[in-house]
Amino acid sequence: MPPPATFDIDSLPGSSNLTALETAAVVRRTPGALEQWRRDPNHPLKWRYVDGRPLYRVDAVREYLAYNIERHN
Repeated sequence: MPPPATFDIDSLPGSSNLTALETAAVVRRTPGALEQWRRDPNHPLKWRYVDGRPLYRVDAVREYLAYNIERHN
């Protein structure tokens, strides 16, 4: 698992993109877990490919985090 993110996701514009490694640091999962999630088109964490690389919009990561908090409460 990557170390915790060195940035505050809440301070970034929602339209910013995060790499898979940055996203893994924010959601506290391994990049391999994110790779597995991308195989499921219905997974709640959404991504898109840009130049062959998966990128995650900050607003999508925030939605995923909120979804997980709601689901576990």
